[in-house]
Amino acid sequence: MKQLFLFTIVCLLAGYSSFAQDIITKKDGSVIKARISEVGQTSVKYKYYSNLDGPVFTIGKSDIQMITYQNGEQDVFKTDGQNFSIPEGIMTLDRRTGKVSINGMNIDKQSTYLYFTPEANEMYKSGETISNVGDILLGTGIGFAAGYFLGSVLSGNDQNGGVYAVCAGLVAIGLPLHISGLHKIENAIADYNAKHGYAHYKPEFSFGAQQHGLGLALNF
Repeated sequence: MKQLFLFTIVCLLAGYSSFAQDIITKKDGSVIKARISEVGQTSVKYKYYSNLDGPVFTIGKSDIQMITYQNGEQDVFKTDGQNFSIPEGIMTLDRRTGKVSINGMNIDKQSTYLYFTPEANEMYKSGETISNVGDILLGTGIGFAAGYFLGSVLSGNDQNGGVYAVCAGLVAIGLPLHISGLHKIENAIADYNAKHGYAHYKPEFSFGAQQHGLGLALNF
């Protein structure tokens, strides 16, 4: 029985090891899935994750933008190949301005790849695009409706309900897109916070059956 238990543990560890990989993000945007064996002063040695029995390759640190290790930790490099220190603190999103910041320091939208993993950064970029499209549709719908109403009142012309219907349609499409985009951005931020030890849960209110009857509950 003991031998069977040890064999199971070894198999689990071997299975975990086989899935562990490091991600090298180059400055040109390409990604290398690898198993890094050495990080030197000026270069990094690695094997391709798809061929761990193959040869060892070397890449200059000056060509690397970021390394995401299998445990979630990251090394981000400057242009000269030196490590870039990511500020400590919780990453947050200002829903009003759309700015992402860490402890009040705004992050350049063109440099989000320095902070996010490749997957989270792709999620952030997708969310930003979707949210921007939603904002355009919302602004167009609301702005055109307001302008049409004001113009009709000033000119004394009869108002066309079809115009308002079109504007309402734009708003009806734009609002869900805006919310969906923000949700993707918040998921990317949550991924960053979780990987840096700042995972937290948003308080949520719920109304329904509680232990002693109906009531309002706060989950956090």
